[in-house]
Amino acid sequence: MSVAGTALSGCAWRSEDSAAGLLVFAAGESGGLYVEFANLFARELHRDLARARVDVVTTQGSRDNLDRLVRRQADLGLVLADTADAAHRAGRIGQVRAIAKVYENYLQVVVLDSSPVTDVGGLRGRRVALGAVGSGAALTGDLVLRCAGLDPERDVTVTHPALVESIRALEAGEVDALVWSGGVPTPALAQLHLRRPIRLLPLGQLVDAMRSRGGPFYHAAAVPPGSYGLPRGASTVGVPNLLLCRVDLPAAIVRRCVLLLVGRAASLVPDQARGAQYLEKPDMIHTGAIPLHPGASAAYREVHG
Repeated sequence: MSVAGTALSGCAWRSEDSAAGLLVFAAGESGGLYVEFANLFARELHRDLARARVDVVTTQGSRDNLDRLVRRQADLGLVLADTADAAHRAGRIGQVRAIAKVYENYLQVVVLDSSPVTDVGGLRGRRVALGAVGSGAALTGDLVLRCAGLDPERDVTVTHPALVESIRALEAGEVDALVWSGGVPTPALAQLHLRRPIRLLPLGQLVDAMRSRGGPFYHAAAVPPGSYGLPRGASTVGVPNLLLCRVDLPAAIVRRCVLLLVGRAASLVPDQARGAQYLEKPDMIHTGAIPLHPGASAAYREVHG
């Protein structure tokens, strides 16, 4: 098991390998919670598949992960439900299947605590780092701006740096806000808060408009009090995160993934996210438009009867 860079460190799993090989897990951006989740998952899966190596790779996010699965450059990938649905409607995921709905993603529109901006509408005329190209944050963030009455092409100056660069730009005053979709607290944002206090703009009032324009995946969510030093937490928008795989991934491997998610969920939650995320057994099969891998369906029947 290892964490690689954005370049893949080897070939993806070969379907003819029954007991040994390499599994490539497309995770997310450096500094985000889902790289940590992927590493925990890879460690546990490696124990179950002792002769297999599980490589976690950092990526630009959901759309990048989905592209890697489609191009057969990854075997497993974390993808936001709205990103997956958009790809499904575009006919782009014929060779991709779902293993489970796993974690809750929280949309976070971050400003420095000293900023005069108090809501998303207040970003008119300002500079916004809208998430890396290839990330789910870029897709969802665009929708948030539009639902707040802003045209991303006219009313704000949008850039698309990765999370680490977005944080640097916010801290340096080069952008007025950054958009990120991930766990709470996101480690890199928590580290920023220690240097420069931050706030999250409230988003709960935008949920209905987002559901109307973007689909049923969005729902009101609460950032727990104490996150990033926020005494009362914040209202935000939750988006489910799916664990997807290639359709030709052997059923035996997919079964082990399901049994791991069902039986050892507590070991897969990074310490800083305890209490803020979910991995609920009854919800795991609700993967929206993305059909379950046959090996996952069989495993859930095995577990639940």
